[in-house]
Amino acid sequence: MRGGELKKVSDLFSKYREKLIAPQSSVVSALVEVVDDLMGIKIKPEQVDYSTSTRTLHLRLPAVLRQEIQRNKGDILLHLKGRLGERNAPKELV
Repeated sequence: MRGGELKKVSDLFSKYREKLIAPQSSVVSALVEVVDDLMGIKIKPEQVDYSTSTRTLHLRLPAVLRQEIQRNKGDILLHLKGRLGERNAPKELV
């Protein structure tokens, strides 16, 4: 017989969940989906850069589209936080 308590399966991965961060591609794809869902603007993943160290998204779009997205920056960042979690969500959208 083994001594000790049984652990929940979800608890076994908590160590990794706390330390790992979302890769750049998943943050970029989440942004593409959120912008399309909220605003109906289609952007390509190639038009977005994400710096994992500063947690900043950089848009390489025409000025008109960039300005429109900037107007809704608060909503977009809030939706990204909901999709990716507090720890993995970007802090800035430029």
